[in-house]
Formats: sequence, C-alpha cells, structure tokens
Amino acid sequence: MSALRPHRLKSSRTLIFLGLFFIVLAIVHFRSDGGLGNYKHRLSQVYQDHSASEEPIIELPVQEAFKHNHIALASSFEWWHYDVFVPVARSVEHVLGRQDSSRLYVVNPYHLGEYGFNEVLNTTGIYHGEQFNYNNLVDDMSATSLFPSDPGAMIDVVVLGTCEFDMPYWSEKLLPVWDARPKDKRFTIVCIAHHIKDERTYVKVEEWASRGALRYLTLSEHVSKAMYTHVRQKYNESSPLFPLSEKLKVDVHIPILPLVDTPRERLSPRKLSNVVIQGLLEAARRNYKTIMEDLTRALKEDPGLWGYLHPLEGTVEFRPDPTPDASPFHLHLLGSFRDFDQVPAELKHVVILHKDLQYLPYFELMQSMDIVLPAFSTHHYYDEKASSTVVMSIQCNVPILVSRRFRGAYNFADDDRILITRPEVMSDVAALRALRSGISPLAVHSTFGVDRSTKIGLHGPSRDEYRMDIQRMMRQGWERSDEEFDAYKTELQHKNEDVVRKILNDK
Repeated sequence: MSALRPHRLKSSRTLIFLGLFFIVLAIVHFRSDGGLGNYKHRLSQVYQDHSASEEPIIELPVQEAFKHNHIALASSFEWWHYDVFVPVARSVEHVLGRQDSSRLYVVNPYHLGEYGFNEVLNTTGIYHGEQFNYNNLVDDMSATSLFPSDPGAMIDVVVLGTCEFDMPYWSEKLLPVWDARPKDKRFTIVCIAHHIKDERTYVKVEEWASRGALRYLTLSEHVSKAMYTHVRQKYNESSPLFPLSEKLKVDVHIPILPLVDTPRERLSPRKLSNVVIQGLLEAARRNYKTIMEDLTRALKEDPGLWGYLHPLEGTVEFRPDPTPDASPFHLHLLGSFRDFDQVPAELKHVVILHKDLQYLPYFELMQSMDIVLPAFSTHHYYDEKASSTVVMSIQCNVPILVSRRFRGAYNFADDDRILITRPEVMSDVAALRALRSGISPLAVHSTFGVDRSTKIGLHGPSRDEYRMDIQRMMRQGWERSDEEFDAYKTELQHKNEDVVRKILNDK
C-alpha cells in the first residue's frame, strides 16, 4: 500500500491543479461577460421573457445592504433646479435596484416650474413615484406607512434641492423630528449648495453638524473645495465651533439627464456653423458682448470665411451667402435674458435669439448645435460656482470650447471626448475661425484673436506651449461622436452612484 502513496499524491495534486485551473477559467469568463451586473441583467431578461406565459416573476435580491434606504427629495423653491436635484433619484434607484425608494416633495406637484420639467420626467424616467406637496414633508418624516413594500420604514435621507431656500424653510422644523426619532431611525439631511457664500445655506448648520446628520452636495469639485475653505474661515480655530468645520461632509453629484438624442448627421464633413451660448444671459454671467465684438471684427476681415457677403452700400449688416456650400455661421443665444443689449446691427443675420423655451424644445435645440461656448464673464465660475452650461452641454452631446483653466476647475469634465481646448491666450472667436476654416493660425502666422495683454513667452505660456496647444486643437478638430459622449456619461453616472452609496451608508 505504501508503494501506491506517491502515485495517489501525484494524482491528487493533478486533480487540485485541474480544479484550480477551471475555477480561474470560470472567473475570467464571468468577468469578461460583464460580471454579476450583467448576469443579473440577463437573468432579469429571462424572467421578463417568461412573463407572457403568466409564470411568476422572480425579483432578484439587492446585492448591497445600506444603512439608509428611503429617500425624500424636497424643494421649497418653486422655479428652478428640478434638473439638479431630481436626478439624484435616478442614482438612488440604480444603487438600490428599486423604483419605490424615493418620494418627491415640491411646491406644485405635477407642475414643476414654468418650463415644463414634468415632461422631462415623463420622457427620461429619472423618477417613477408620486409627487407630494412640500408642506407634507415634516409630518411624513414621522410616518411609518409611506413605503408599502417595507412596512414600518421611515424616510431616512432628505435631499434638499436648493440650500439657500430650503435650509431656512426646513432646518428648524426638522430638528425636533430628528430628536424625537429612535436612535436607529434617525435621518440625514443632504443639501445641494448652489451659492456657497450665501449664508442661508448654513442655517442651523451647527445643530445639524453636531448631530452628525448634515452633508452637502455640490455640482463640481472646485465648488466643494471652495465650500470647505469658506466654512473653515467662518469657523476658524479661535471659534468654539471649529470642530464642526472638520466634520463637514461635501460630495459631488453631476446631474446628467438621460436625454433621447434627436436624429441628425454627426461627424459629417460639414463646416462648423452653429455655436451657442446658453443660460441666463446677463453681463454679470456671460461675456456675450466681447464675443459679438470679436465676431464683428472677424466678419469685417473675411466675411467669406464665415459664409457671408459684404454689406450692401448704405447698410452695415453682413448678408448670408446663398451659395449651397457656404454654410453661414450662426451664434445662438439661448436662455433667459436680463439686461441684454441689442445685437449689433452688423450681426443682424448672424446672431439668433431663443428666449424662454420649454425644457424639451430647449434640449432639442441644444442637441442641434456644433459647439457650446461657456462665455464666463466672472472668475466665480472657476472658483466657487458651477455653471449650468457644462452639464447642459454634456447631456446634449455637444462639445464645449474651453481653456486649460476651465479643465482645471471642472475636473469631472476634463476629458477630450467632450471638450475642445483652445490656447489660454486665444479668444473663442479666433479658435472658431481656425476650426471652421481648418487652417491653423501657425500656418499663416496669424495673431488674430490672441490676447495682446498677455505676451506669449513673457507673461503667458511659452511659444512651445502655445504651438502645442494649437496643434492639438487642430488635430482633434471640433467634432465629437455620440459614442464618445455616451461612454463618458456612463462613467460619470457610475461616479454619481458611488457618491450615493457613501450617502446611504453615512460614509
């Protein structure tokens, strides 16, 4: 018998080796086939396919367990920001794997603002539940029958859509509710901050922070950093409340709506022809005046390049060239207008105004554009505020023409799949001219549109940096594909869901 032991040992080792080999092979195949998420997706499809035969549908269990599972999204601000806070419900649904986990509290249920956001809910499916009057929130925070699929469950996260309105409205009302709850049933306030230096954002912050029940969401990392700085200055080391500034939790959630793309030709050999500045158009926010001045100067220099003819005698406006391949350039101003001066007479046929559109026509028009210009007229959009232009461009699959400074501030959007980057010292119009014509300024030794107050090689970038930036811009061109945008947005949504996981687990 002893003579057989080496042979048996060798056979055992062979079996163990083969077993390990097949386990590794199975794992590799499992991962390459999409992992658990894809398995769950395919399994759910199997159940759906059998639904027609009236067999019971088996609901797959949620794989993750969270401290919080029932969310209220609430706003006392009637007019705007539905497109910012309601998308949190989408991230919550994806993470929890269910559609009955959120409740929406608004001023006018089923009439979300004056621009028809309820139609957006219907077309995008970012929220599937009922809508409730915002005055019901405080009472509902003590209710135990709001979630029929989870008897006894209570709302355990409250997402406030606009801090500067919602903290003054609800902070004091919700504190006694929090204190009255059992320790294992307490909730967290998550407040979306739009203006970090507006002191209304911090109403009762000491009380909430001392309870460990408050955190903030911003729309960009640079806003989060500015918020930390502001709070630490507000509660400096000499303040007895300084420890609260160390407890502050601030996360970033980028509210991208899953819009249905409008059918249009992409990546075609057409000329760059439609550029948009969007948002609230006022001089304090958008530098549209300078852009129109630069555009007027560019048309005077070479109207044909832009698809226009010289003005007729006695007139000043440039005329669109009727030649089929001229593709006249248009600058679209889209949004709400405040303190808006008239369009220069020279640009009568160049600039097109679109005022106060409903959400869906707004999105459709945005999706037809070639490039978006941020046109920031203040440093605040780089330092402490997030512009709606960034999210609007991304969800509409339209590339943004930006500088390095922009990419440094909006690092979540620092991606060549969605951005076109011009040299820092080059104006927007100069970059548009180069991209439309396909002619590099380096090839014709042009300094058109270069900021002469920042001399290249002295106070600005080196000549090599300037040259490389232009070469990169021209090489990449101005067109970006839907596939590039969609891949980027999928990655961004995963990051949003990671943030929601942190919130649901109080991390």
